[in-house]
Amino acid sequence: MTRDTEQVRQPGICVGRDRGNDRPVLTELYHALETLKRCGKETIVDIKSLPFGSIDEQRLAEFLGKGEVEAVLHALGESRITETAFPGIWWIEHRDEHGEITAKSIEVANIPGILKSQHDDVADACRRLGSLVQLADPDEEPGSIET
Repeated sequence: MTRDTEQVRQPGICVGRDRGNDRPVLTELYHALETLKRCGKETIVDIKSLPFGSIDEQRLAEFLGKGEVEAVLHALGESRITETAFPGIWWIEHRDEHGEITAKSIEVANIPGILKSQHDDVADACRRLGSLVQLADPDEEPGSIET
């Protein structure tokens, strides 16, 4: 029995297998970073949907390294956003409420889209803050607004 036939298969990943797809992804990331630099166009590479083995992913992660920024979001499960050693290239991993990976991608962007405040959320925050400011007593010290 060969090593490949002994491996556990998961959607999008052949555990312990080298598919040789880390190099093409690196090339795609290089071109995406060039495009971001030149014209500001962002790119998302869906790693979970690629025929990617765990060895491919491990080599890609080692090559890209870790940067200075990491963020964790808690909404319908946990999402982890990690800057690579190459500014503008971000690992993004989403998990459901049971901790299972639901999406895994690499985003080439100045700031990943998931971290940007949505227009509707900003509008709602503006309304709420405006209401609090109007309720504040003008004689109170700044920063002592009560809700």
